[in-house]
Amino acid sequence: MTEIAMRREGNHLVPVDPVSAEMLAEIPTTKDVLVTVKVPRNLRQFRLVWALADIIAKSVDWLTDRESAMDWLKIKSRHVRMIQDPLRGTVAIVPKSIAFASLDQTGFARLLNRMVYVTVTEIIPGLEEGALRAELEAIAGVDTKPASEPDPAKPPKATRAKKNAQDQVSAAGGGEQTGPVGAPQPNTDAPTGNRAAPTNEAEYIAAFRSWLKKQDSRFPTFDHFNGEVHRQMRLDLKISTAVRKNLEREIGEYFDEKDKRSRSTSVSENGSAESV
Repeated sequence: MTEIAMRREGNHLVPVDPVSAEMLAEIPTTKDVLVTVKVPRNLRQFRLVWALADIIAKSVDWLTDRESAMDWLKIKSRHVRMIQDPLRGTVAIVPKSIAFASLDQTGFARLLNRMVYVTVTEIIPGLEEGALRAELEAIAGVDTKPASEPDPAKPPKATRAKKNAQDQVSAAGGGEQTGPVGAPQPNTDAPTGNRAAPTNEAEYIAAFRSWLKKQDSRFPTFDHFNGEVHRQMRLDLKISTAVRKNLEREIGEYFDEKDKRSRSTSVSENGSAESV
């Protein structure tokens, strides 16, 4: 069964992006089809993952089409079922479905992050994660323009974000948080001190960048940044989509650079050991 992202225009449905248009073009023009209409919670992520499969299919010779690329992405990302044959002592790896009914939004976001990671580290090594995410967003029709600077003429306004942050501290028994309030918090018990909640976009960006420098694991960082609590804070502060995407791209670029430094250090240490 083929799932295609469509948008209603008047009394007909049209593809929402070039990948969806290619998938629709593969259906014969004179063939009758049965259409099931679903309204997902996050169609954007579904479009991004198929855009990723399309990029891989066009970049790797041994994957002939986007469906094969999608299966390989699922296998490399461990989104699979293991079926064991006890008579022959063999195990079959079967890719799981990514249909809307099979994954909730949080699970799908985590899977998408893993797929991006295995793409740049194993399937197309050398491809920069930040560049890949920008290309995915462009294909899926997501706004990737640089964020505009905040208006200095507008005074900061206290919003629900500050109250939410204070409520979180109170709920934890008055304990200190592990990073700037309003930015995603790392999953650690080591407190670093309370900070005032951001009250505008500029303060949020500064808090985010300060927090990012303390992170050392790619997937948990993306998971915290895309978590429900922090999405609500960005809504409260009216953080634009362009700003959010730029910050998300910064996460990828930060860990790309960190991985480069780690590989460089490893090569240097190996060379020194051989000299000795």
